[in-house]
Amino acid sequence: MGRWQVVTTVGLALVALSLLALAVSHNHLHGPRVRDSIEATRVVRTTHEAMLDQQGGLRAYALTGDERFLQAYQDARRVMERMDEVPLSAGDDGDRLHLELRLSKAAWTNAWVPDALAVGEAGGSNRVISEALVFEGKQLFDAYRADYQELIAALQAERTDALDRQTAAVTRTAALAVSIALVTVAFSLVQGRRLRNAVKGALDSVQLRLDRVAAGDLTPGPPPMGPAELAGIQRGIDDTAAELASARAVVDAQGDQLRTQNSQLGQVLRFAREVAGSLNLRYVIRGLCAATTSITGSDRVVVWLRSTDEQTLGAIADSSGPALEPIGLDPVPVGEGPVGRAARFGRIEGTPRGSIARSLEGHSEEGGAVAVPMVVGAEVIGVIEVAFPPDAEEPDSTMRVLEALATQAATAVGAARVHEHTATMAMTDALTQLPNRRRMEIDLDREVGASHRYGRPLGFAMIDVDRFKDYNDTLGHQAADVALQTIARILAASVRGSDTVYRYGGEEIAVVMRETDLESACLLGERLREAVEHHFAAPGEPRPVTVSVGVASMPVHATSLPSLVGAADQALYEAKRSGRNRTVVAGPEETGAS
Repeated sequence: MGRWQVVTTVGLALVALSLLALAVSHNHLHGPRVRDSIEATRVVRTTHEAMLDQQGGLRAYALTGDERFLQAYQDARRVMERMDEVPLSAGDDGDRLHLELRLSKAAWTNAWVPDALAVGEAGGSNRVISEALVFEGKQLFDAYRADYQELIAALQAERTDALDRQTAAVTRTAALAVSIALVTVAFSLVQGRRLRNAVKGALDSVQLRLDRVAAGDLTPGPPPMGPAELAGIQRGIDDTAAELASARAVVDAQGDQLRTQNSQLGQVLRFAREVAGSLNLRYVIRGLCAATTSITGSDRVVVWLRSTDEQTLGAIADSSGPALEPIGLDPVPVGEGPVGRAARFGRIEGTPRGSIARSLEGHSEEGGAVAVPMVVGAEVIGVIEVAFPPDAEEPDSTMRVLEALATQAATAVGAARVHEHTATMAMTDALTQLPNRRRMEIDLDREVGASHRYGRPLGFAMIDVDRFKDYNDTLGHQAADVALQTIARILAASVRGSDTVYRYGGEEIAVVMRETDLESACLLGERLREAVEHHFAAPGEPRPVTVSVGVASMPVHATSLPSLVGAADQALYEAKRSGRNRTVVAGPEETGAS
């Protein structure tokens, strides 16, 4: 387009210069020459006509002496004199001929005119002009006429030459202008075709790229083509498409993040609905582990609860353990490690983004974890510890969702712990800290049912402190309470891990021996009796204390809970009646005493 513009401008300028040159030539060269030749011809012709009028007037005046003919002569003479004053430019040859014409005119005027005037003044109608005067005038005038004809011919030739030159100049200039115009037009056509060919493909490419972008295709297009300007437009479109693709990727990522966050918040909501109104701590903890695992995608979640002394945190659940049982996790002092710091300061500890320092004490060799406190009011009741694989990256939104989950969990766990504590207190004897009779009846009912279903033996013992009223009356209630607490500790420490010791009431204590046949139950009852006797026989005790033991078992002595308790109680009564400090087996075995 630039070349096109330059050539077109130059062509138009040349055409304008040609026309200007033509105008200058016409106005300053050929035009003046033509005008001069025409003016010279007019002057010569006017002068010649005046000469003819002078000749005619003088001849008539000479013949007649009539003054009127003289007046015509004089008028013609004044015209001729006026014409003589007009400057005449007829070229070198024309000036020469004009000079000769003036000389011949002067010769006629000076030689013949005075004689003719004299004859006219002296003559009249009877005056005859001499032949010599007529002949002389004719010769002089013929000479003048010849010079006139020659000058007129020369002036006509000069005018014709000037017109020819003017015509030639106009023709040449017009031809040059037309040629330049034709060249300019031809170049414009060629350049326009080239430009159209160059631009059409590029414009088609631009339109195609725009259509693809409008259709949502933001992939890079083919290499730019065509003129630099259109190639720049294509690059601009590609750059814009790349920016749009980047922006769309960001929007898609944000959309994915929002969908993930909505899903995570949905997990929090489901957890809150599931545990709402539930006072079962294990159920709440199990739901908390499942929700945390679903939200974070972690393969390990550990729930820590603050101990009653508030100085340590104990693991209550580990998602990697069987049945969520935490295995090998020692208590964590408050303030130590990520878990301890989260409990002390009530904030998330660990590195939630990038490479996370190892925080699951004694377990994760690589990766790391974050510890999220569970806060109720201003009190941290526990910590959720979430393990991550190496180089894991968790967005901040996940951390905020974890905090929301921890808040919901803290309320549910707190309520469940309060309920559990209340339930435990309702099922625990306040003096001995042994499960009470109500707890025994519930447990024993379950064990009796299991014994029936699976055909497993079940041992049961009733233990009573011998002469406890005398002990109480002699040493006082406080000493009696201490003795009863000591007996409870001795019995609880002497049974197996599968057995449970209960305070039945007053100074009576019961022992449930799971999957224990009659012989083993008797041996355990006797071992319990000896443990109490030996302890209170040691030096330093205020007085000896013994117990009597009645033993019964299923299915030997009973088939139900009441019959089993009744059989053991009857055996205990027999032990008391037989002299105390002995173990007696119910039923047919009642006579056996140790």
